[in-house]
Order: sequence, then structure tokens, then C-alpha cells
Amino acid sequence: MAMRSIFQAASWLALTALVGAPLAFLAGRIESPAMKTWMLVATVAWFVVTPLWMGREQPDESAAAV
Repeated sequence: MAMRSIFQAASWLALTALVGAPLAFLAGRIESPAMKTWMLVATVAWFVVTPLWMGREQPDESAAAV
């Protein structure tokens, strides 16, 4: 259960970075190449971490045998 919480936090952090990077660019705090790098890293992190905590129900193996 603790790992799930860590993965959820990492997922939310990635989404925050994904939204924060363009906002920082619009505020004039970072340049365009830095924004693009942050967005790429945050997108990859989100796609890697999120499936680890979302949890999918496993198909019932007995139903497949029928």
C-alpha cells in the first residue's frame, strides 16, 4: 500500500510539472527550450509512473476456460 502512495505522489508531481512549466514560461521565469525539456520529462514520468498505481483488474482465468 505504501508503494501505491509513492507512485500516486510521483504521478501528481509529474502533472504539476507538466502544467507548471508553461506557466513559468508565460511568467518569463524560464526560456522555451527549458520549458520543452521539463514538459518532455514530466510527460515521460507520468506515463511511466501512473500505470503502476492505477491498478487494473485481472481477467478471471476460469471465465476464459469456458
